[in-house]
This record gives sequence, C-alpha cells and structure tokens, in this order.
Amino acid sequence: MKYERTQKGNPHQLTVMQHCYPRRSIARFGRSDGTVDVLWLKDARSFRVKPDAPLFCARRSWDQRAESGFMKDVEDVYQELANCISEGTVSKLSNADYTKISDMYALWNIRWLWSRQPIEDQRIESAIGVEVELTQDDQEILEKTGITPIAPDLTISGRSLTGIRVQREFWQVRRRMCCSFWGILRSKRGEFLVPDNSCKRLILPVAPHICLHADCEDKEIEDAELARINAQSICNSSKYCFAHDLSKCPT
Repeated sequence: MKYERTQKGNPHQLTVMQHCYPRRSIARFGRSDGTVDVLWLKDARSFRVKPDAPLFCARRSWDQRAESGFMKDVEDVYQELANCISEGTVSKLSNADYTKISDMYALWNIRWLWSRQPIEDQRIESAIGVEVELTQDDQEILEKTGITPIAPDLTISGRSLTGIRVQREFWQVRRRMCCSFWGILRSKRGEFLVPDNSCKRLILPVAPHICLHADCEDKEIEDAELARINAQSICNSSKYCFAHDLSKCPT
C-alpha cells in the first residue's frame, strides 16, 4: 500500500519515517561519525548508514496518536534504563526493569510485523455522507492532536487502524510476558549483531557488547556463545542485520 504523503513542507510535523527498532537504540551502536555497519542478507553486501536511514523505517504505517503517544512512552522509559545498562550504572535488573524491557521488545517486533503488512484505508459501511468535508489540513491537525478523522470519501486511514491494532497486540503480548525475566549478557571481546526483528527469539541488543536475553541469568559470554547468538540473528532476520563494526561480530 502506498503511504499517504503529508502536505508540502509537513506543516504539522507528522512523523513520516517511523522506526521499528528505536532510532536512539540504533545510535547506541554508532561509530564516531554516527553510522552503523549494515549486513544486507540478500547478497551479503555491507555498507554504513546513519540511524535515520530509510531501511530502518516504515513510512507512515501507523498514526501520530500511536507514534507520539503510547509508543513514545514505552521508548522513553526503556531508553532511560538502556542508557544506565550501557553506562554500567545498572548491572542487576529489577522486576520493574523486566516490564520496561518486555514492553520495548514487544513494541519493536509488533511494529516490524505491521510495517510489512499495512492496512488499507477502510470505508465506513452504510455511511452516505459527512456533515463537514475535512480538508487535508483539517485531517492533519486532527491526527496531530490524536483524533482519527473521517475523510471526505468516507474512509478511515489504514494507519489509524494499524495504530489501534499495534496497541491492542502490545497489551496482549505484555500480559503474556508478565512473568518473563531478563538477563544482561556481556561479551568479553566480540560484538553483538542486531537483527531487523526478534520475533522468534527473546533478545534485545542494547550496545555493541551488551544484549538482553529473556529467561537467562546475567553473565559474561565467550566468543563461541556470541557467535551462536549472532548466527541466529542472521538466520532469523528478514532483510538485514546491523552492528557497530561487522568485523568484530563472530558468526
């Protein structure tokens, strides 16, 4: 489905490029120039990009209400914890931390899934007209304030419906993961790869030498175990993996 463009200049600053894995998390893997190494799996090609590169993003797949509402809340809480873990000020996780991590894990993967299967705009059945035909500017103002507008053609945007689905599935996953605990894995030498999704494994990379793993104790791992984890990341990714430095990621 082709995404709906904003007005010229995007006057209401709606988020067009929407990250599945958070931009701030990608930046934590950045080199001195801000770039990360990407391994493109189709042809084993590698290249460097910055965290705002289009390959990390969906284009207006969910609405602004979701993007700047509950999604931002989840990310903000998680990023504060992730910073502390990467800086070493948090070395032991609490039950409250488990929830923050599970929430971010769920949001990352649900966003990735829906970025691959966008919902089409839906016509309101049995409706014969609207009392006021909203201009594109009107609709963007409403979306910016968290309201779902009805277009003149009597449709609700697919991104609004996606935002609702993402939120509903997020709460479902949160309930299922309520008893999960997470451990901090630290590599002795090599670096972790970050998959484009982690739907099949309960991992959440934090920094080049740090990865969170569900139902696992805190530990420092050798290169052999790191290589196994990285190989699984490649196997389970759809299009790409990225890292701080691919040459330091054993597989």
